[in-house]
Amino acid sequence: MAKPTETKITPGRSALASFHYAAPVIGKTDEVTVSGKKGTYKYSYTPLDKIFATYKPVLQAQELYLDQNAGSEIHDGKLYASVQTFIRKSADDEIVRSSPVMLFGPITDIHDMGGAFTYMKRYQANTMMTVSPADEDDDGKGVVESAVVVTGKLKQIKDQIERTGTDPEAVKKYYGVKFFDELTAEQQDDCIDTLNHKATS
Repeated sequence: MAKPTETKITPGRSALASFHYAAPVIGKTDEVTVSGKKGTYKYSYTPLDKIFATYKPVLQAQELYLDQNAGSEIHDGKLYASVQTFIRKSADDEIVRSSPVMLFGPITDIHDMGGAFTYMKRYQANTMMTVSPADEDDDGKGVVESAVVVTGKLKQIKDQIERTGTDPEAVKKYYGVKFFDELTAEQQDDCIDTLNHKATS
């Protein structure tokens, strides 16, 4: 009979086990209201800075640190934000735990990249340290739909509406929509042209 394979317990894995034992559970403390295709709803989440502020001292006590690499990748000619997370042992830089590369996209406006990075870093930080939020994990839905709301041309429209003092309800009524993300591509272009003309006239 073959002997069972023995798993080597490295100092890093031992430190990670001690971290899990001491790490607190973080509840979701912030709330966002999102207007999407299905109407308006709210979701809750834990801000990235709170995750770091809570976990960092516990990691340091075990001589561990979180390393998150953010970048971008092109797939089928489309741009995606990417994040990969590592937990390392400070003494010898041993990779104690690593995540697969996480992609978010496609990104149609470079300004959306930062939001994608923040979401993925927050998601992977909680997943990597196996400390789940206290309430239901619904922030992914919010990020996906809110990304639609603020992406590219829609963000430009909202910025121009604010800059020109245009009544947003009048704009939506003119195009026969209840929400800006219901505008077709042609309507978005027409709206941008009209608002740009108003801004320069």
